[in-house]
Amino acid sequence: MNNQHSIYCCFYLYRLFFFKKSRVVLCLILLIISVNPASAQSWKKYESDADVYRENKKLDSAVLFYKASRNSLTQDSFLTNTDIRINNKIGEVYFSLSQFDSAALFYLEARSLIMKLKGNENPEYASNSNQLAIVYLKKGSNDKAEQYFLETLKIREKIFNGRHPVFANSCNNLGNFYSEIGKYDKAETLYLIALKIRADNPGKSHPDYAQTANSLADLYRKTGQYEKAEPLAMLAKEIRGKNPGKEHPTYAISCTNLANLYRDMGQYEKAEENYIEAKNIREKVFSNLHPDYAQSCNILADLYTTMGKYPEAEALYLEAMKVREKTLGKEHRDYGQSCNNLGSLYLDTKQYDKAEQFLLQARSIWQKALKDDDPALAINKTKLATLHLLQGNYSMAETSYKEALQFWEEKTGKEHPSYIQNAYGLAKVYWNLHKPDKANELYKQALKSQYQQINQLFRFTSESEKQQYINNIAGSSDENLSFYFQEKSGNNAREAYDISLLNRNLILSAAQSQRQFIHQANNPALLEIYDEWIKVKQQIASLAIQPNVSFDEIKLVQTKADSLEKELTRRSSSVEKLHKSVNWKFVQQSLKAKEASIEFVNFKYFNGQRWTDSTFYVAILIRKDKPAIR
Repeated sequence: MNNQHSIYCCFYLYRLFFFKKSRVVLCLILLIISVNPASAQSWKKYESDADVYRENKKLDSAVLFYKASRNSLTQDSFLTNTDIRINNKIGEVYFSLSQFDSAALFYLEARSLIMKLKGNENPEYASNSNQLAIVYLKKGSNDKAEQYFLETLKIREKIFNGRHPVFANSCNNLGNFYSEIGKYDKAETLYLIALKIRADNPGKSHPDYAQTANSLADLYRKTGQYEKAEPLAMLAKEIRGKNPGKEHPTYAISCTNLANLYRDMGQYEKAEENYIEAKNIREKVFSNLHPDYAQSCNILADLYTTMGKYPEAEALYLEAMKVREKTLGKEHRDYGQSCNNLGSLYLDTKQYDKAEQFLLQARSIWQKALKDDDPALAINKTKLATLHLLQGNYSMAETSYKEALQFWEEKTGKEHPSYIQNAYGLAKVYWNLHKPDKANELYKQALKSQYQQINQLFRFTSESEKQQYINNIAGSSDENLSFYFQEKSGNNAREAYDISLLNRNLILSAAQSQRQFIHQANNPALLEIYDEWIKVKQQIASLAIQPNVSFDEIKLVQTKADSLEKELTRRSSSVEKLHKSVNWKFVQQSLKAKEASIEFVNFKYFNGQRWTDSTFYVAILIRKDKPAIR
């Protein structure tokens, strides 16, 4: 018997026997009322059953029983927080099912009840705002997400002091949001506040500290500050590997972020290893039908595309797209990302019709789902510009490259990989439009930015990592050299000379400079690290010639050697001085009267539109008594 039926029966009996004042009737009324509360307690049983279903990941059944519990509640249940709690639970389950519209509906119901019961300046209301922000973020509704994140921060700042962990949590969440939409300055400010609070409370070994360190590392990666990013990303992964453990979603996030960094630094094997580890964790924890699993598929496919493993990449992109269509829908920003990535893949494999179809579909989705200043739109412009360039539509390519170039310069500066990529693209446009002076300025800027980025990387990477990065950007150097020898006069080969000199001496000079610095630094701690590094390198050489030594054993020792070498590089500041002196002017000034220097260069030839099968071999002559280089 439900509550409304009990009240109706009581009212009916009261009217029937009111004038008789019968004790029997009074007893009957009391009996009905006393029976009703026991019946109303069925909501507890429903909730308990729902909790069990949820724990066993039978989420559809959990929703049904939570709703049955909610429907069995009395009208005044919100006074005991019961109605609020159950609405929140339903919202949480719908969120786990990626049914974000339904999740928002029940969180908003809980919000209304909290407002009636406690007002809008309390921890529970702030938590509800935070939940709604996350839901709308997943829905791709950035305006509403920002609104609720800011509301959460404002409430928590008011009710907690500026050193409270809950306030740090809001700083971190809002920082994540701003980092996602490209407002990097705002994000960095919030992350640094959160990191400072969490260093003291709950401490530097806690998962919360790891969360902010991981987020800040990813921000520095996005802005090309790799030297700052790597230590933070590695620390976050180390903390999460111990607490909560290596089979937890947060550990998978750290694997992904560290992989992103290694990918951008050109260390593809390390990136692949971390991406695969994250993907396996997410499949185990969430299943292979979850948006986070789709993200892992998508980002691993990005890496395979960069490595030229196109069949593997296409299979993963299509798998991610299928999951996103089913769980998020075709209007979601993540589905747009799948379209953009497939378009990029087909662009690389010269399937231009398919490329255009998917890139335009991505643009259509993102123009509706994102703000105009979202980085994803700039990425899409770059891909479409490249397509236009390859199709000979130079006017359209120029417009798109210029817009993307301006975006990255304003957002991240000229040293960011995306800025460099667009500078090279726009240079090729001007090359094909027979505007060599404009092309030359862009090539010079791209080269300058690229080597400034190298200077940053060389401050903290090992020699093998330096060599790997140089190999990955070799195509850029060859393109530069091709341009100079085709479009510029042979008497103006100074840029080509500098490129050759830098490429030839970069790693060797850095290593020699570092060793000289270490021996002259008069720093016992630095010398101790150096001596330990030498011993570990000797150990690797010894293991390599021993029979029955496993690859994993050698890899473990090599990892230790790389770690020591990076620490040496970080502590020595000599690398900054390296590129200031190594150029054609320095060489010319070092020559005596009537002396000459000859630099031999070879490069694969790029004709402005495509790579050819030709390799050029060139001798560049520099003399003390001649201002020009021949």
